[in-house]
Amino acid sequence: MRYVMSNDKEMLARLWELQTKVNMMISDGKREAKPLVDFLQGFMSKPARKWHEVGGVIYTQVVSDGKTGLEWADYFKSKGIFFGDDANRVLLSKDFKPTKGVITEIAILPGLLFESPDHRTNKLIRADASRRKLRALDIEIACLLRKKFTDKDIRAMGLSWIIAMHNPVKIDSGDPRLMHVSTVGGGDILETCTGSPSAKMARLAGFAFEVIPKRATRPFIG
Repeated sequence: MRYVMSNDKEMLARLWELQTKVNMMISDGKREAKPLVDFLQGFMSKPARKWHEVGGVIYTQVVSDGKTGLEWADYFKSKGIFFGDDANRVLLSKDFKPTKGVITEIAILPGLLFESPDHRTNKLIRADASRRKLRALDIEIACLLRKKFTDKDIRAMGLSWIIAMHNPVKIDSGDPRLMHVSTVGGGDILETCTGSPSAKMARLAGFAFEVIPKRATRPFIG
């Protein structure tokens, strides 16, 4: 879903957390003002979480900043983020199309939602995403996710990888490639993995798609 919007969902999630905690304190018989004040002070000083979860699906938003693939490569080098030759080829490919100031709502489907490796293939994951009114996203989203989330953030989601489910990019004679954010092998990585429809994906991977707004008419691109 792409449009200029406020962080309403994130605010609602925090308000829900606040209401739940206050209700718990009341049900536990805590009527004194000080415990509530102490909790509220800590709550207000706590930074908002960068994502929220509904029904086992992780939701977040990113805002594009106009960087080209080459500018992203320079940015990652400056931040000490590793990216390999294949990732560099995808960034520099004609398929990479930068945008600026576009807010994209993203749904990340954890691999745990799929019962077995046989159900966790690119083809079946995309079919499940289509049923959920999700669609393929742009390549730059992988870069924005790597910028937004630390390895610690990703592990807190219960994941080791976030795979950007854009249209696979053909860069050589092998399988088409998908960009992904990785916390393994030393961490702070932006790399590629196979985009082959039959490829079985990792259980601890999360599969990132764009949320289709209800008013959208563009069909899901697999």
